[in-house]
Amino acid sequence: MTPKTKKAAAVFLLIAALLLPSCTGGDTVTTSTGPETDKITETEQITETETEKETETEAETEPEPAYDNAHAYIFAQNDKKSSWVSQGADVSFEFGYLRMVPTNHDPMIFCTFADEERFDSQEYPYAAYRYSVKSKFTQGVFFVCSEDHPSFSDDGLTWVNLNNSGKWVNTVTDMRKNAFWEGTVTAFRIDPINGGELDKNAVIYLDRIGFFKTEEDAEAFLADAKEPDYSQSVSFSSGFAKAVVPGGVLSDGYNSADYLLAAETPAEIKDGVTPIVGIKTESGVEPVPVSYVNSVGFISYSAEQPGEYVLYYPDTPVNNDTDFVKVRGIMTDGELSSDTLTLKQAVNILKKTLTSADSDAEKWAKEYGIPYTDDIITPPDVSEAVGAYLTHLGISPYTDPDRKLKEYTDNQNIALCSGIVTDTDGHRISGNEFASIVVRLIKAMLGQPTLQSNVQNNAGITVGVWAQFPFKVTDETIKTLSECGVSLLVDLGDIEQQDTLVTALNSASKYGVSVLRYNYSPAKFNPSKPDKIPSSCYEYYDYDSYLGNIVYDEPGTDKFSRIASLKEYYNNALPGKLCYFNLLPMYANAAQLKYGAGAANIAYYDSDPDLYKNYVEEFAQTVDQDYLCVDIYPYRSSGKSKNTYKEYLKNMDIFAAACREYGRDFWLYIQSTDYDGGKWTPDYDDIRWQMYIGLSFGVKTFIHYQYSWGNYYTFIKDGEPTEIYYAAQKANKEILSLSDVCAEYKNLGAFNLNCEKTKFDYAKFYNQYKDFKVLTDVTSSDPLLFGCFEKTDGDGYAFTVVNMNNINTKKQSASLTFTLDGYDSVCIYRAGEKEKLACDNGVYSLELEPAEGVFITVD
Repeated sequence: MTPKTKKAAAVFLLIAALLLPSCTGGDTVTTSTGPETDKITETEQITETETEKETETEAETEPEPAYDNAHAYIFAQNDKKSSWVSQGADVSFEFGYLRMVPTNHDPMIFCTFADEERFDSQEYPYAAYRYSVKSKFTQGVFFVCSEDHPSFSDDGLTWVNLNNSGKWVNTVTDMRKNAFWEGTVTAFRIDPINGGELDKNAVIYLDRIGFFKTEEDAEAFLADAKEPDYSQSVSFSSGFAKAVVPGGVLSDGYNSADYLLAAETPAEIKDGVTPIVGIKTESGVEPVPVSYVNSVGFISYSAEQPGEYVLYYPDTPVNNDTDFVKVRGIMTDGELSSDTLTLKQAVNILKKTLTSADSDAEKWAKEYGIPYTDDIITPPDVSEAVGAYLTHLGISPYTDPDRKLKEYTDNQNIALCSGIVTDTDGHRISGNEFASIVVRLIKAMLGQPTLQSNVQNNAGITVGVWAQFPFKVTDETIKTLSECGVSLLVDLGDIEQQDTLVTALNSASKYGVSVLRYNYSPAKFNPSKPDKIPSSCYEYYDYDSYLGNIVYDEPGTDKFSRIASLKEYYNNALPGKLCYFNLLPMYANAAQLKYGAGAANIAYYDSDPDLYKNYVEEFAQTVDQDYLCVDIYPYRSSGKSKNTYKEYLKNMDIFAAACREYGRDFWLYIQSTDYDGGKWTPDYDDIRWQMYIGLSFGVKTFIHYQYSWGNYYTFIKDGEPTEIYYAAQKANKEILSLSDVCAEYKNLGAFNLNCEKTKFDYAKFYNQYKDFKVLTDVTSSDPLLFGCFEKTDGDGYAFTVVNMNNINTKKQSASLTFTLDGYDSVCIYRAGEKEKLACDNGVYSLELEPAEGVFITVD
C-alpha cells in the first residue's frame, strides 16, 4: 500500500466512524523512540522483516506455534494465567515490546507461576530469552525459586552476559547449572541489567522468555519473534512533548526526528495565553488541530505528516472550547453560532479535525458511500460516531456496564459514558455544543481527561489499598476496588504502561478513587542535579485521580535531609501532587532506622523506644508535610497459630504522639493478607481490630496491605474477589460509617485498662492519657483500650472502647460499665449503626464482642 493510499484508508476510517458503527480496528499503542532494530543471535538469526500488510481487513487466525508453548511468555501479549511483575523501572509498551527505564539500581521483572504453570526443572531445562539493552553494564541475572528453595537469593542466580549496544539479542541458557534448578520451578526473575547502581540512561526492551524441553524448541520460540510493529499508532517522547503518529506512516520510511517538537519544554503559559502546536509550511505556520497543552505545559499532538513542528502562541487567547476550535481553524464563526448542525457540516468539521489530507469531505463521502446531507445531526448520531471512532482507536474510557442505557447501542454508550457526548435528550446539536464534543474527543485521543473527577477530599476517614495489578486492568477492576470501600489506590504495579494507565485513571476519576503512582523513586537524590521526573507524571497531571507519587518507602535518618530537598523539587515541578513517604515501624533495628529498610531484613527485634521516637520526630522536624505514614503489621504466623507483636501499641502510641505534636494526620498500613506466606487467612475480626485500635490513636487514613500481588492469596485472586475482600469490605464500611462524625473531633490520646498481665504485652504503652475528665468511673475486669477525643469546634467529647483480648488465641468478649460527669446526650456508633445509649441511674453498660470497637459521643 502506498503512503497516499494508506493515508486515505486512515481518513476513511475516521469519517466512516461518523456513520458506520461497525468500524473497528487494532489497539492504540503509545511509545517512546525505539531501540536499534539490528539483531544479534547467539543461537541463530531469528526473523525476517515482516512484510507490510496489503489490506486493513481482519487479522488472520494465528497458526499453532512450532514449539511447546506451555511455558512460553511474550510480555506484550501474555496469554497465561501467571503474571509478570516489575519493580525498579518505569514500564511501558512500545512497538509491541515491554520497555523498562530503570528508576533504581535494581530493575527487575519476575513471575510467581500459577499452580498449573509450574514445571519440572529437569523436563524443561532450556531458558530462551530475547532482549535489547542499551546500558553501561554488561551483565544481567536470572533468579530461580523452586519448591525446595521458595525465595530468590544469590545462591540461585545465573549470570547473563549482555550485549549492551541496544541491538536485539537471542540467548538460550541451559539452567541445569543453577543450584536452585531442581524439583518443581515455582518462580523466575530477570534482572535485565546488574551493576549495583542506577544507570539513568539505560533503556531495556524485553520481548519474551520461555522454558523448553529441547534447544530446538527454544530456538523455534525465538525465531517466532516479530519485527517492531509500526502499523499501529505510535508516539515519540521528548521532554514533555508527545507526538502521536496515526496510520502507520513510520513503515513508509519517516524518521522519528521529523515529529519532535522544536520548542523548549515545558511550555511557558504566558499572559493567560495557551501555546499551541503548529507545523511549518511554505505559507507559514499552520495550527495542528489535534493538539493540547495541559496545565503544567505537557504537549501532546497528532502528527499527520513529517515536517518541522513548533510551539507558538496564537493572537487569540484560548480560554474555552469555542476559542479552541476557532484558533485551530476547525470551525467557523457561522458554524459555531448555528442553532443546528447538519450531517454535512459535522463531516466537514471532523475532516478538518482529524486529518490534513487535501481531498475535501464531500469527495471522500461519495467515494466511500457515506451520506453527506443537510439532515440535522442529533446526540445519538454523534454518540454513534464518537463511540465507533474510540473503538477504532482501542480507547474505551469510563465504560461501566451498570450505567449502560438500554435504548442506545454499544458505541453510543461508550461515547455517553465517556463524557465526550453529554446530552442524551436533545433533538439537535448546536455549533457550540459540537465544539465541546470536538474538544473532548481530541483530549480523549491524546490521553487527557474529559470528565470532571468524582474524587473528593475527605476530612474524616479514608480507606486505601496497596495494589500491584497484572498488566491488564479494566473499568470493572477499579469498580470492584471502589465497591470494597476503597478511595485510595497505592502503587499501580505493572499498569504504568500508557494504555492501561489511562483506563485506571479514567475509572478512578469515575469511582472516586485517588491514585498514588510508584514511577518516581530516585535511589540517590542529588539536590543540585535531581533525577528527572518521568514525563508521564506531567502528561497525566490534569487527572484529578492522579494524587501523586510514592517516592520513598521506609527510609533511614541518613536520607531525611535529601528527602526534604527532593520534596521541594517535586512540589515545584508538580504543584498540588503528593510527594509520598512511608516510615519504618518500631521493630526495625538501629541499622535500618539509620540506613533504611534495606540495611537488614525486617523482623521483630528488641526495640529501643527512645531510638524510634527520635527517628519519627526527626522526620517530622525535617520534612514538612501534612501527614506521617507507617506500616505496623501485628500478626505473625507459626504453622496455624498467630502471634501478636508485643510492642504493637507502644509503636502506635509513639507515632500518634508525634502526629499530635507536629500537627500531622496519622496514616497507617494495616495487615490484611497473608503477605509473607504463613498458614492463615485474615478474617473480619483480624481487620476490624486493627482499624479500631488505629482509630483510638487518631488514624485518619487506613491502607490495607495488600489488595493484589502476584499469586499471593489477597483481596483478588485470578481476577475474582476472595473471602478477604468481603471481610475487608465489611470492616471498611463499618469504619467509614464513622467518617463524618470523626471529622468533627481531634484525638487527644489514649489509655488502657486491665492490661498489666504479660499475656497483654501487645496492649501496653507508656504515654497514657490521664486528663480525660468525661469518664468518671470505669469498671471492668477485661483488657480495654480507650481513645479520647474532643470537638474541634464547640463543646463536646467522644471516645472509643476496644476489646483488647487477644483474638489470635481464644476469642473472648468484654464488658464494662461507666459513668459520665455532666453529660446526658450519649450516642454509640457500633457495627455501622448509630443509637442513643441508655443508662440506669447514671450508669452505662456495654458488652463488646471479640475484636469489637465502638465510638461514643457525649454532649
